[in-house]
Amino acid sequence: MSVEAFQRAIGPKEIHWIDGASHVDLYDRKQYVDPAVEKLAGFFGEHLDHAVRARPATASGDAVHRRNSIDR
Repeated sequence: MSVEAFQRAIGPKEIHWIDGASHVDLYDRKQYVDPAVEKLAGFFGEHLDHAVRARPATASGDAVHRRNSIDR
């Protein structure tokens, strides 16, 4: 299932396995959670920061303006 979802995903993507960890181990076993969080934080930091910088400056302001106009 993970591989199928990965193959269908578009945009920046990376698959990373934590050796010895099951899905449930990633909830609360520090030896598995810490490396997973480190990997995710690096990936999100790189790709979300890039996405925010690539977005036109007026996109969020326009959305707020449209919403406020509708609410009135």
